[in-house]
Amino acid sequence: PRLHPRRHPDTHPHAPHVRQPIVLLQHPHEVKRKMQTSNLLQLCVEPRGCQLFRGRSISAVTSSSWWADVVETGGRTPLLLYPREDAMGLDELRASVEAGARYCLVAVDGTWREASEMLRRGDGRLISQMRSLDISKGEGAQRQGLFAARKPPRDGCVSQC
Repeated sequence: PRLHPRRHPDTHPHAPHVRQPIVLLQHPHEVKRKMQTSNLLQLCVEPRGCQLFRGRSISAVTSSSWWADVVETGGRTPLLLYPREDAMGLDELRASVEAGARYCLVAVDGTWREASEMLRRGDGRLISQMRSLDISKGEGAQRQGLFAARKPPRDGCVSQC
């Protein structure tokens, strides 16, 4: 697994501070695509708020020293941004958050097929234990993004920026 902790030189000088870290697992094929959604996100948040890993399995993230420090030792609860059947919406997340709760958002960057394959190839027990977040559920979920990044394969999937 390759960790890319340095910021892009074009990062906005007033990029917001992110209290809950974001982890991006990028499929290797995504690097060759024009959209580069991972790079867009990295340009929009402060340097330590977003970590990028490249790999074909969620193990590229969960076997890293960063994961050990931030999640296992740091006491953060991972939230998988993926539309599983049991996924909660943002409203449900807000209602369930306890004061002082610490999270880590895990996002998968690739086509829908690549994303599902990356999750299937990982530690099934660990993935099933992660709470899943579906941003298409709840109040305001019907809003359209600025542009469609990818066509969703089915209802409940969001492919927007």
